[in-house]
Amino acid sequence: MKIDDRILIDVCWSLYYISDGSSTDKINSILKTGVLPKIIELMTHKEPRVALPCLRIVGNIMTGTDDQTQVAIDNNAIDSLKVLMGTTHRMLRKEACWAISNVAAGTPVQLTKLLSYGILPMIVTILQKDEFEVLKGFKII
Repeated sequence: MKIDDRILIDVCWSLYYISDGSSTDKINSILKTGVLPKIIELMTHKEPRVALPCLRIVGNIMTGTDDQTQVAIDNNAIDSLKVLMGTTHRMLRKEACWAISNVAAGTPVQLTKLLSYGILPMIVTILQKDEFEVLKGFKII
């Protein structure tokens, strides 16, 4: 692994730790940097050690206020989440399901937006066929 890759992984995990917790101020500190579009882009990075912390950052943002969730939606997070729901990497699928469940618990407008991505059939397939560990991402199990 190149030094640049290790630095990227460390930066992504650092941002994740900043975003973690129940404080909306921590989430706002991430949003104020303007780095969210890059984080969303990195959610689908070929290296899971980069993708996972980025996915968790976005998931944390989507646990924040409805406005914070909307910022992630407005930056096309649902596109990347949809891609990750179809990945073969179990942990990425689980975390994507968790993030999606946070959007589904948002406002009616956010739920409508989520459903407009045609994501419901993917959710049903995961609920019917996926591993228990992935199903726990939906927080209904």
